[in-house]
Amino acid sequence: MAGWQLGINVGAAVAGLGVAGIAVGFAAHDSLANVISGIIVFLDRPFIVGDWITVEDEYGKVSNITLRSTRIRTPRNSYVVIPNKKIIDTVLENHSKHGRLRVDVPVGIAYKEDVGEARNVLLEAVAKLDGVLSEPAPDVVVDGLGSSSVDLLVRVWTNAAERRQATIFSVVEAAKRALDETGIEIPFPHLQLFVDNVEDEVWDGATRFTGRLARE
Repeated sequence: MAGWQLGINVGAAVAGLGVAGIAVGFAAHDSLANVISGIIVFLDRPFIVGDWITVEDEYGKVSNITLRSTRIRTPRNSYVVIPNKKIIDTVLENHSKHGRLRVDVPVGIAYKEDVGEARNVLLEAVAKLDGVLSEPAPDVVVDGLGSSSVDLLVRVWTNAAERRQATIFSVVEAAKRALDETGIEIPFPHLQLFVDNVEDEVWDGATRFTGRLARE
């Protein structure tokens, strides 16, 4: 009996070591993948410390790059650590790479409104904003025809990537204020529902059904 119990304990220990070995193997694999990806980041240089980037839906300034991870500081003043394998495997946007940066802000107007008038109003509004460059000049284009609005893009340039979010907020607020002041409608999504008059058909069907029951 003691030998049998010893055999069970040894088997459990071996099984535990096997599970631990698998876990260590996976951890080592992930660590090695991150280190290799870190080497690629150092060689390829898609960004450097100080650049503003967006990766994995996180936007911020690169504060440190190691073999294992890249650390960014967000506008929320939070510190985000991204494994380098994620950096290599996902789409990364570097906002600082070419200096000046264009910001595209969607704005919708009602179908009854004149696109040319809305364009002039929006351009006048954003031209006054701090951080918006006059060259290249801002422009407004029609981006699509939505279900309840004509979709415009207000496109402005700023000379500092760190001003990207602040510029977006400023353009949105300026656009809303300018369109309100000139009476140009900004529609909200809505659904039109058409209901036919089916009352007579319902009563006719009910009469036929009750008549059939009476005959049966």
